[in-house]
Amino acid sequence: MEDNSPRAHVNFQIFMPSCLHSSDIQRLGLVTMASQELELRQGQANNALEGLRLALGHKTLLFRTKVMVLLQGE
Repeated sequence: MEDNSPRAHVNFQIFMPSCLHSSDIQRLGLVTMASQELELRQGQANNALEGLRLALGHKTLLFRTKVMVLLQGE
């Protein structure tokens, strides 16, 4: 049986190349990893923006529907 209580989970920080200065990234040979991290972060940002666009579109639809209902009631 797995213990899913909050005390059973350990928090730790994952090392990412963005934590380093660019000269250290090159010196340690982490240029490819840094590039991959950048691509992942850009993908996450794009996903977040898409979510915002969808939410805004949904709110716009609700607003327009409400306005149309109010205008028809006049």
